[in-house]
Formats: sequence, structure tokens, C-alpha cells
Amino acid sequence: MLPSCLRHNRALVKIIAGLWLLQLGWLAWHYAPEALEVTQRLASGEVGGAVRQEDAYYRWLGELAELLPPTATYIFIDRYEAGKYLETRYVLHPRRMVRLNPQVTPAFLYDRIVREQAEYLILPEGEASVTWKYVSQSDSHLFQALPTSGPGMVFRVNLRQVTGGFYD
Repeated sequence: MLPSCLRHNRALVKIIAGLWLLQLGWLAWHYAPEALEVTQRLASGEVGGAVRQEDAYYRWLGELAELLPPTATYIFIDRYEAGKYLETRYVLHPRRMVRLNPQVTPAFLYDRIVREQAEYLILPEGEASVTWKYVSQSDSHLFQALPTSGPGMVFRVNLRQVTGGFYD
């Protein structure tokens, strides 16, 4: 016959083991969809960067990295608060970025294009507002839209048509 303190300890160990097994069962049920996806990715050899592969903006930046030459200069329209320019600059490095606020006037944009010799203009998903419609509706063919499948718009700038001397 065991002393009563050992019987209580055995019962306590059984309760803790039961709760632990219950927790393992709940975790297995809760994460079953992700476990299936991870298993499929491991089987196909597609590993690393799983979260970024699901982000449409990151995939779009990868597409831009293939589209823009490494020596290019581009103007990126972004509100500082949005923070998209940080990730964009990181992915598109070594290309040179000139970040402008969406509230800039067309005259300031054209002046910056001339000064920086920017060959591309990038409008992320949230910045393609009504104030930027003049870029896509330009009759002078100054901005040529490039085909991309992402959330934003990319334009190639015809530097020969920008002469400078713009005034508001």
C-alpha cells in the first residue's frame, strides 16, 4: 500500500498529462490547414518566404525588379505614413528611388523628373487616385503605362519630351 501523498502525486501527474494531451489535440485540430499547406510546400520543394509569397504587393515588387533595369531611377509616389517605400526600396535595390508625396503638383513632378532623370514612375495601389489621372490620360505620350499584374501602376517616362521650365 502506497502512502497517501504518492497517491495524490500520481493523480496530479495523470491530470497534468491529460491536460497536456488535450492541448496537443486542440493544437492539431486548430493548425491542421496550415500543416497540410506546409506539407505540400515541403513536398514540392517550395520553401522559404511563404508569407511574402502570399502578399500581392511583394509579388508585384518582384515583377518590377525584373521589369526595371538595375541602373534605373524611378519616382515612387507614397505617403510617408504608408511606409510602402521602405519595402519597395529594399526589393528594388540597386535602382535609385526618388520618393514624392501624392499631393505634389504636376509641375513639381515634371521638375523632379528632369532633375533626377527618372525613367519610371511608380504609383502603388492606394495612390492611383483622381489627382493622378492626368498621368494615365496624358495626350503627349510622356507616360507610357507598362503591363503589370500587381496592385499599382508603373509608367515609363519619355525623358525626351520633358523639357523643364514648368510653372504652377
